[in-house]
Amino acid sequence: MLVDKYAQLMTWLQSSNKTFISEKLWIVDDSSTGKSIYTVQSLKTNEHLVTIPREFMLNFITILLHIEKISNKTFDIPNEYRIANIPSPSPEDSDYNLIYQQFKGDELMDLSSYQLISMFLVIESHKKNSFWKPFIEVLAHLSDFAYAPLIWLVENTNEIFFRKLPPPTQAHALAQLERFNLDYSVIINLLSTKYINIEVERLISKREFLRMWMCCNSRCLYMELPSFLNKSKEDNFTMVPYVDFLNHSSEDGCTVKINSFGFQVTSGLNYPENSQLYFKYGAHSNEFLLCEYGFMFERGMNSWNYIDINEQVIALMEPHHVEFLKDQGYYNDYTISLSDVSFRVQVALAVIQETAEGLSSKRITNFINGLTQGTSYEVKSKQMLKEILSDIVEECQQVFNTNLQQFSNDEKYSRIITRLYEDRFDIAKNHLDLLEG
Repeated sequence: MLVDKYAQLMTWLQSSNKTFISEKLWIVDDSSTGKSIYTVQSLKTNEHLVTIPREFMLNFITILLHIEKISNKTFDIPNEYRIANIPSPSPEDSDYNLIYQQFKGDELMDLSSYQLISMFLVIESHKKNSFWKPFIEVLAHLSDFAYAPLIWLVENTNEIFFRKLPPPTQAHALAQLERFNLDYSVIINLLSTKYINIEVERLISKREFLRMWMCCNSRCLYMELPSFLNKSKEDNFTMVPYVDFLNHSSEDGCTVKINSFGFQVTSGLNYPENSQLYFKYGAHSNEFLLCEYGFMFERGMNSWNYIDINEQVIALMEPHHVEFLKDQGYYNDYTISLSDVSFRVQVALAVIQETAEGLSSKRITNFINGLTQGTSYEVKSKQMLKEILSDIVEECQQVFNTNLQQFSNDEKYSRIITRLYEDRFDIAKNHLDLLEG
């Protein structure tokens, strides 16, 4: 039976006659696995499952339209992107509406999607009569992201465990931290220029902003923003109530699309009764899934898994190698999957074998451009790769011999670190055995 907040979500969404949610679906909220969508009855491939109208999609455009309505201003939004059903503001939320009334159009346009949506969700979460309340009530809480390393950094917890994560995982989380801190400071600085009855850091605390930022990060869905907004590729997303309960699988179990009706979901395969619906977030490694979403697949279950060997490859480079690879667009992002050494790794190892003068030769340019197989580089490339992989295998074995659980009462933290090193070991050992065989 649905908890009240999910019943309220359904009532809210179905207040529009354009909403469609199949009666064959139901929401499950499990304390161990989180929110998900299951089948009440079996489904066939290509069944229409869900349509969420644009008025319930939370993105740069809909937020601008809501703020426009509250502030009684007109932003430079073409008519084709306007939605008719934007509710009027509630007088009970006048303090918060006053904040919106002080925003200028160009100030909002200068924000990124992460900044605008996270700020909007925090402010709306404080309001008594927010249109978005049914959606906000079912968003994940910070505790749901407890195992994401970014949370450890922002909240200054689990420092010992953070230092024991594989270096690429630490680098990923530190890059996230830089982005998050920038986004939060931009919003705090913007609000500090407005007349607000509430202290800015109390209106939007770092913890509240982190929660909504992680909700954006983990539950956003791709949607291309109109060109008049002049946004970057990273801004092209929307949040979609109900659809965001679909969890990730390495295979596409559902197909999604946006059209004039809104955001639509169709079954991508046959589903038996009482089975969970999935769709694929992307070809992501366990490390990426942990950092961005706070979960991982079990050992051997992620067909898209790969490991990062940037640190090891870059350590072999001279300055002229770095400069050349940057010019060619092949610097960084060196990965190995269970079945494949990426072409970027092969290029980097070939470039490392060249002198500064040799980098202008046809031998290297023909290999990069796919005109040759790079046979002349193979012997030395294999030797360098063997040394890299041997070091990774040895590093992993040292971790396996450490009692990680001694550092925490929660054994899941030690399992996270072990799981990441198992990935590194399995992939490195597989390729090492192939090279030595």
